[in-house]
Amino acid sequence: MRFEDSPSGPAAWTVSGLLDRLGDLLEEEPVLQNLTLRAEVTNWVRARSGHCYFSLKDDQAQVRCVMFQGDARSLDFEPSDGVAVRAQGSVALYKPRGELQIRIRRMRADGVGALYEALERLRRRLEAEGLFGQDRKRPLPAYPRVVGVVTSMQGAVLHDIRTTLARRNPTVQILLAPSPVQGEGAEAGLVQALEALQGRPEVDCIILARGGGSLEDLMAFNSEALIRAIAACRVPIVSAVGHETDVTLCDLAADERAPTPTGAAEIVAPALEDLLDELARFRQKLTQGMTREIRMRRERLESLRSAPSLRHPRRRLEAEMLRVDSLWESLRRGLERSLQARLEALGALRRAVRQQHPQARIQRGLDLLSEQTSRLQRAMAIRLQAAGRELDSLVSSAPLREPIRLTSGRQEGLRALRTSLLRAASRVLSGRRERLEAAQGRLEALSPLRVLERGYALVLAGEEVVSGVEGVQPGDRLEIRLRDGALKTLVEEVEDRR
Repeated sequence: MRFEDSPSGPAAWTVSGLLDRLGDLLEEEPVLQNLTLRAEVTNWVRARSGHCYFSLKDDQAQVRCVMFQGDARSLDFEPSDGVAVRAQGSVALYKPRGELQIRIRRMRADGVGALYEALERLRRRLEAEGLFGQDRKRPLPAYPRVVGVVTSMQGAVLHDIRTTLARRNPTVQILLAPSPVQGEGAEAGLVQALEALQGRPEVDCIILARGGGSLEDLMAFNSEALIRAIAACRVPIVSAVGHETDVTLCDLAADERAPTPTGAAEIVAPALEDLLDELARFRQKLTQGMTREIRMRRERLESLRSAPSLRHPRRRLEAEMLRVDSLWESLRRGLERSLQARLEALGALRRAVRQQHPQARIQRGLDLLSEQTSRLQRAMAIRLQAAGRELDSLVSSAPLREPIRLTSGRQEGLRALRTSLLRAASRVLSGRRERLEAAQGRLEALSPLRVLERGYALVLAGEEVVSGVEGVQPGDRLEIRLRDGALKTLVEEVEDRR
């Protein structure tokens, strides 16, 4: 193992010799040749050859692993980043790079890793808030002029985006907001870059991009602060994080997801050749449409030129003048008939209002009372005349010649007759008074004054009652009677709602 001697010290090891010796020591240790690890998968890659390369990790360290094609065929599941597994294998040393690795022979799923569980909890919580909903995703601009890019200054991502945009559409400008994409400060840097770009009014959309990596490398793109910044951004965002198989929370929150940064550039920028072809098609359609329209207008013009009405316009004009005169006469007669009918209806309404006016009804009641009073007075006069004649006949009779004997009896009869007469007169007056009071009560119940007491108003134009807008003109003076007074008003505008 030692083949280089030094006269001044112990023999020096070669690197390959040292690694060979370490490899032998690992193979001589039985525990290291058949061990079982319980860990979490990260950086999982299945090569075209069928070999699988990945790392196993816990919360403090990680180790590289390889599973060759023959052993990988026995897997009953497809491992992915964040999946907890139980793996059996042996420790070996990969000599070309001097790296310690574990050759896995068997592996089975052992649940979900802690990091993956935390991401799932965060995803479910943000999804419940609606931050991943399709209804809030916005369409990308069809023809963007300025595209903002948030990525690292190092790496091939920015170069790929620039190259793709320059190839597809050189007219699209790029506005870069650089930010670290992994490690300490990446989360805050990405949020600040997004806020800086959305504050620029010329930015039409934003590409959020980085290259592939492990789940730990992509953790900045799974942060809650970045997801909320994406949801609150005023312009549409295209997420192009990791490889096509990598899915981060910012992919779910973005308005569009691209498999790669190059794919993101192809999504946001339409090819200039396609735009030119589309413009040529539009020009062709416009030319064809204008040609058809001109041909149709020319044919229409020729037909109008050959029309008899245009060859003899005076005849057509005279016929139209006669038609206008006939229509005008029909309109005039119709208006006169309509106006006459309206005036007749208005007169009937006025007469009805006058008959129902409180003063008219009270006057009719007073006239009735006066007539009843006159009848009563005439009846009493006739009764008194009859009583006088009866009294005269009694006075001239023989018994009255001796008044002393008949005084007491006649006086009692006279008093009884007077009492009966007064009672009859009182009953008649009482009945007439009750009829008058009943008529007066009905009149008061039908009186418009009662309606005014309930909050309504009576509109008068002079002495005429206004029941509609017909006949009222702007500038007319009206009187509005309320229960406790009247208002004088001037009409400014008349609105007919029929």
